[in-house]
Amino acid sequence: MVTRNSKDLFDESTMSFGDHLEVLRIHLFKALIGLFVGVMLTLIFGDKLVAVIRSPIDDALRAQGITSQDDIAGFNLWDQARAWMTGEKIYDGKSMVTGKGVQALASFPKLQQVELAGTTAGSNDLEKLVKARKATGQPPIDIQANAVAVAGLEELSEFGIRCELKDHRVTLVAITGPEINDDHLGLLKPERLSDITTLDLRDTSITDDGLAHVVRLSQSLERLNLTGTDITDDGLKTITALKKLKTLLVSSPEVTDDGLRTIAGLKQLESLNLVGASITNAGLIHLAELKKLTELAISGEAITDAGLEKIVSGCRRLVRLELAGTRISDSGLATLKSLPSLESLNLNIDVSGGGQTGNEAFVSVSEQASLLVRVRPSQLAEALHRADPERFSKPEEVPNERPVPLQLIADEFAVFRTTADRMNKPITLNVQ
Repeated sequence: MVTRNSKDLFDESTMSFGDHLEVLRIHLFKALIGLFVGVMLTLIFGDKLVAVIRSPIDDALRAQGITSQDDIAGFNLWDQARAWMTGEKIYDGKSMVTGKGVQALASFPKLQQVELAGTTAGSNDLEKLVKARKATGQPPIDIQANAVAVAGLEELSEFGIRCELKDHRVTLVAITGPEINDDHLGLLKPERLSDITTLDLRDTSITDDGLAHVVRLSQSLERLNLTGTDITDDGLKTITALKKLKTLLVSSPEVTDDGLRTIAGLKQLESLNLVGASITNAGLIHLAELKKLTELAISGEAITDAGLEKIVSGCRRLVRLELAGTRISDSGLATLKSLPSLESLNLNIDVSGGGQTGNEAFVSVSEQASLLVRVRPSQLAEALHRADPERFSKPEEVPNERPVPLQLIADEFAVFRTTADRMNKPITLNVQ
């Protein structure tokens, strides 16, 4: 309530020009203070705020299978809303053929070849198909399948997982890179990987706890690569359950002589790479328990001539020996002449490469691996048209087009990627 003696600051009849300027100055000062505070908060907390806002949005998009711009091309908001209201499942472009359907192919008398990439058939389903055809006298069938799908590890496709099949069963899995942790190892399915013989986990962020997932996979595991991880002596105690292990690579400085004592319990071990581990002369005596050891790689200034004598006396079947960055002298080398089967000796002083011993078992992974990529058909057609306009006509635009899977071996993928780069990247490849 305004009384006779009150003064309204916004009543022009009572405000002087100076009063107007004072009010404007106050509001302008408040605005500048607010702007300054907003800018500072954005600079300090901006990234975190964006991450908090984006996180549920990203999760929702991934739940719908949308991980790239290409996926958005086939995303229909109305279909998603209708599915939410009616409970009707939206077809996501993936094959609806399951293992049960694949097994039914056993009754197709003239079937000679089948491509199963994208189905949910596992190795057991493929084996049942092969056995059923053999039991009924059907001719052999050439089965082409996506190894990652057979392993049931599509969730790890974005990390570049590689798998190999032999006789329709998954025998090799390679999951490498710092993004991989113990939780990812929990996705490995024992029922899909009962015949795995090679597991490559190099340069991952797994810990001792994660090795429990490795042990429950399969007792048939023969080759295990743990180079570049932070595995400790305690973790090595876990893998002693792998009684058939023949090749082991461990480069963690947390592995000591106690860890080597544990490794000595792997009686089938033939190749051992400990370059980067903290092994001393005292621990080398445990190598004598590995009667089948033919390849050995060790490193460290704690290894001297005295340690080499223990190797020579305990590892009589050595064919290959690597001594990286050790303090072996001329007189120590002279003792190696008593190793009757020694064929290869590496005295490289650099330990950063991790040694070559045992790596041959994992070299072929990248060369033989196949990659499942997703590409829009119109993009592929456009690339073909640009490469050979006379042979391939210009494609028409297709609305709401979804990417389709395309399986390429490593060499084909390299050529495909190079071609796309040369043509100003008309194709976006999403590795599955």
